Amino acid sequence: MPTLSSTGKTLITGLFVLFAAFSAIGLLVIALVYPFDTPLSYVAGLFGGIALSAIKVAMMEHSINKAVDMGKDAAPLYSVAMYISRVTLTGVFLVLAAVSPSVSVWGAAIGLLSLSLSAYGVKFFGRKAMG
Repeated sequence: MPTLSSTGKTLITGLFVLFAAFSAIGLLVIALVYPFDTPLSYVAGLFGGIALSAIKVAMMEHSINKAVDMGKDAAPLYSVAMYISRVTLTGVFLVLAAVSPSVSVWGAAIGLLSLSLSAYGVKFFGRKAMG
């Protein structure tokens, strides 16, 4: 199993920092605004979304490294196939979150969007601040 680059490790570290922040904020909002909602479903969706984002970072890095070693004809086709597999995986996760009563779709969506926030955090705060 190939190891992640420092950028991949930093993004994943940022994801779990955001998990802690969004868990605290989300649980506070649920307690104050929606006391009838179950906070466990929000945390389950958030954790699932962030875990899937971390898996997508590893998949992306692996596919980029493999595509670089391929010929110029095979690399674009492989990259598109890997992109479609990541999007399909995301879609399946969101559908499962939508039909499962124990997983909040909002938590799942926030978890999936955390990858973008983690990338922006690396850009604005630098790698040393993110992990």
